[in-house]
Amino acid sequence: MAQPPGTPPVVQPPPQDLASSQVARYLAADAPPVPLHYLTYLFEHVADVIFFLEVLDGERYRFSAVNERFTLATGLPVGAVVGKEVDEIIPPDSLALVKSKYREAIATRNVVRWQEVSHYPSGTRTGDVTVSPVIDADGGCRLLMGVVHDITEHVRNRHQLELGSLVFQNSQEAIAVLDADGRVEAINPAFTAMRGYTLEEIAGKAPRVYHAGLDEADFDDALWAQLRASGQWQGELWSRHKDGQVLAEYRSISAAYGPDGQVRNYIEIGTDISDSKRAEEFAWRQGNYDALTGLPNRQMFMEHVAEAIRRADGEAGSFTLLVIDLDRFKDVNETLGHSSGDEILKEAAQRLLDCTRDGDTVGRLGGDEFTVLLAARPERTEQEAFAVDRTAQAIIQAMAKPFVIADEDLHLSASIGITHYPKDAADMESLVKHADQALYVAKQQGRNRYAYFSQTMQERAQARRRLIKDLRSALSERKLEVHYQPIVDLATGALEKVESLVRWTHPQRGMIGPAEFIPLCEETGMIVELGEQVFETVVRDAVSWKEAYGACLQLGINVSPVQLLSGREACERCFQLARRAALPEHTLVIEVTEGMLLDNNPFVIQQLRQMDENGMDLALDDFGTGYSSLSYLKKFSFQFLKIDRAFVMHLEAGTTDYALCETIITMAHKLGMRVIAEGIETPEQLALLKQAGCDYGQGYLFSKAVPRETIAHWLARGAMPWMRAGFAQHAFKRATGKLSQ
Repeated sequence: MAQPPGTPPVVQPPPQDLASSQVARYLAADAPPVPLHYLTYLFEHVADVIFFLEVLDGERYRFSAVNERFTLATGLPVGAVVGKEVDEIIPPDSLALVKSKYREAIATRNVVRWQEVSHYPSGTRTGDVTVSPVIDADGGCRLLMGVVHDITEHVRNRHQLELGSLVFQNSQEAIAVLDADGRVEAINPAFTAMRGYTLEEIAGKAPRVYHAGLDEADFDDALWAQLRASGQWQGELWSRHKDGQVLAEYRSISAAYGPDGQVRNYIEIGTDISDSKRAEEFAWRQGNYDALTGLPNRQMFMEHVAEAIRRADGEAGSFTLLVIDLDRFKDVNETLGHSSGDEILKEAAQRLLDCTRDGDTVGRLGGDEFTVLLAARPERTEQEAFAVDRTAQAIIQAMAKPFVIADEDLHLSASIGITHYPKDAADMESLVKHADQALYVAKQQGRNRYAYFSQTMQERAQARRRLIKDLRSALSERKLEVHYQPIVDLATGALEKVESLVRWTHPQRGMIGPAEFIPLCEETGMIVELGEQVFETVVRDAVSWKEAYGACLQLGINVSPVQLLSGREACERCFQLARRAALPEHTLVIEVTEGMLLDNNPFVIQQLRQMDENGMDLALDDFGTGYSSLSYLKKFSFQFLKIDRAFVMHLEAGTTDYALCETIITMAHKLGMRVIAEGIETPEQLALLKQAGCDYGQGYLFSKAVPRETIAHWLARGAMPWMRAGFAQHAFKRATGKLSQ
């Protein structure tokens, strides 16, 4: 019998024996074409799958014998395979390929080899298949011998290698393969793109060449110590591009081990996180720094204060806190516009930085309020008090210098509140609160100065808080009363007008003057509610006096700028109240101060014009004490102008005050306004004002502010106390007699 061409591949025999009984049975059936001992050796020692196929008519093939490896590879028992045709055993998706290879082997009388992927119960397997035709003496082929070498793992490993290479070459992360000593062996294209180095430039070098920030040996040693101990390290660090540019990077390093358990390589993967770091830094700066001035904002500054407290507590040290506020900044900001105000704030911030020392912290709390944390110098403790004074005085002087905005010199000043830790406060909240209290005192004392916190100041602040609480309660219970001060026609002595004034009788302190509680109402916003209560009371009293006595008095109502700026709703409620009362026009006189008009606020202007449209007269109060008075007289339709008591209290013939009063009266008359003089207390003042042509007078010479019942009593009697027999004539004669001397 002719030997089959080609031989099966030489492989190591498997560790277990393979049964060959099926081969023996086949060979016993007829004259064996192959020596039995050869076939038995193959079945028992070859690690590959071996099978024999009987070639039948019509391209049919039947399994004559298979070894145990066939079962291990396919999951099909030997007994279920032998005697079956290939159509019954070979998976359908492989059958066409297999039969074509069988036909080729028979036709060419040569060994045919191919790779085949088949799906068996044991799973998907990849095999290197060899089929050899067994040629009979007459040249026919009635037997095929096949050998399948399982290359599933080899293909899988090769695929993984190909995938690994694909990932290595196309990854967006910078990958470097280091040898066991930590020197570069290979890099991928992303590494070059990210860091600028080619393999030729850094092969055999340590990663330090492209690291930044690892110059400190301690950090480098710690990194490699962890890497050798655990086989892994990951974290954020700085990397350096070939051109010197530094970028933020997230890097992970993993050890790769060989079969002997020793490190063969280190795999380093780096991701450029510079953009995200920049975004994080931007967000962090937005949350912690003032966008306009670049100074720490309130949150960041308070963190500095908290850290200063911890440090001071640990070292038994101290520090000083300054709170700085620009005086009248609001007026300038709203007059010239917010862009000019922003320029002032930026310049103010730089001046503060110039006034402080290294280690001090300057912050912006908001608006025009800044703060400075003066770090203590323990080695010069005795000099710290002088250093604080010097710094505060330097800030006062710096802020007093002109601010040049759009080629215009603007003059501002600053007020400063100063407090010490731990002398004045034991916690951050109290420290800041005490500094604010000191600032409040500095402003009360005239601005452009600094004030230290004191216990007396704290007591005053506490008393102020209690007063605000009591004021709020009194307002809600309508305990504040409206009194009226008469305004007299100086030609006749008749009661023509009254000015409504709020009075508060405190249950413990007794009468509290408006100068004390009205500013508190404005600061807390209670002035809006108080204003509505006063307006309601005045309208009610006007209606009552008219119905009961036929009196057509004009009633003056003082209006705060806070009321006008609180919104249209509050003003509209007052207008509706007046309309429902059906009061004659010009019954109500709205008194405003020049300070209210300084801001030139469009909303304030609109509200004042609406008052005029609703039949209310306007009076300019405290004339001559504000700014740009003549421009206001031109812009608004004032019916009355009130001369401030400051011009009346020292009024004497031939003095500057008299000349000013006479000039104001003449000017007002030429502009169609009537004049009311406030603060008349003596017959001499009365006579001089009458001589100057003043229309109306108001002051203690006539009456202090009295309750509504007193006004009703006077109206009922038809006589006023200042009109008792010969009063006006006697006063005038005394004054004119003195003038003639």
